[in-house]
Amino acid sequence: MDWNGDVRFTLSLAGTRASMKVEPSSDQVKALLASASSATQALGGKIDNRD
Repeated sequence: MDWNGDVRFTLSLAGTRASMKVEPSSDQVKALLASASSATQALGGKIDNRD
């Protein structure tokens, strides 16, 4: 989300459960969340630090 709280992009993982782990603690999900956080910061949005 940008500084206004509007959605400006979405990210997703593509694959099957057999080809990647989809648990919140998996490397793939962590990388996805880190990328979304970086893009949000670049747009001036606030980051929600959920763990």
